[in-house]
Amino acid sequence: MQRSPKAVRKSLEGNEECRIDKDRPAEENPVQDHNNWYKFGVPPDKVEELRKHVERATQEFGQKSIYFERAGEADFIRNPTLRPPRAPTRG
Repeated sequence: MQRSPKAVRKSLEGNEECRIDKDRPAEENPVQDHNNWYKFGVPPDKVEELRKHVERATQEFGQKSIYFERAGEADFIRNPTLRPPRAPTRG
């Protein structure tokens, strides 16, 4: 993705919060989570390109997922190399 002069980046460093990681044993929860927030302004036709960049970042930084918010709607972009646990099958 090429940088645009209209792109805005904001980093709020030093945020600490705790979260529950359902993939870890109960005694290891809650997990302390240091996080940084970045905000980018991109044209609507570049949003999918940004999503792909964030997906590659999950792999580069070994993250299960990265929180992605667009126009007030949020979801988690998951690392494609880490598969969620499968539900048991009945059979």
